[in-house]
This record gives sequence, structure tokens and C-alpha cells, in this order.
Amino acid sequence: MPPPPRKVLDGAHVVQNTTPVQDCSSLRLTNVSADPILISAIPNLKGQCKLFVDATEQREALSVLVEPHSTTSLHISLRPVLPRDAYIRGDCRQLVGGIRIIGHKIAREAPLTSGTGKAA
Repeated sequence: MPPPPRKVLDGAHVVQNTTPVQDCSSLRLTNVSADPILISAIPNLKGQCKLFVDATEQREALSVLVEPHSTTSLHISLRPVLPRDAYIRGDCRQLVGGIRIIGHKIAREAPLTSGTGKAA
């Protein structure tokens, strides 16, 4: 299977009125298995890129439950770190980073049995 296409996030709106603001894009993830999974999304630019479950940035994308055959969206928020005068001068920089997505299959619990081997 070929790797998924790369997505370039447009950071054109990251700077406004000489103060850095966030640029938020969404990333859709689909669980194609018959089992629920927990996913965590971790960027390698932790100070400049964060991943959240919702657009209000209240909960980071750690241990997110994705039900079987369902899709969830994660929100990527960019916050570039530059000195204040760099914004005034109009300096720019390109952020190049990656996002590691870790999935853990949730083990289905076996029914409890009594000494007879029958389900309790």
C-alpha cells in the first residue's frame, strides 16, 4: 500500500497584528478494524505544534477512543516560535516536522466464568 499523500499546512494566517496566533487544520483518522482502538498523536515539534481532540483545544490527542469502522478528526494547531521583532520585520520560517500516530488495540474482555466453566 503506498504511503498517504503529504499535506502541507498553509501558515499564511499564523501572524496577525504582529502577534503570533494559531493556525488550525484537521486530520481525519479512520479505524478500519473490527475492534476499538486507542490512538495518540504526538508531534516532534512539541513547542510549536500541538494536536487536540476538539477545535477549542481543551483536550490533547492522547488516548483517543476510535470505535470500529468509524472516523475521528484531530486538530493540528501551529504556534511558531520567533522573536517578537521577527514578526515586525516580516521574517518567516518553514516548520518541517512529523506527527507520530500510535494505535493500541483494546483487548475485549472475556466473560467471567465460575468453577464450572460456564459464564457467570
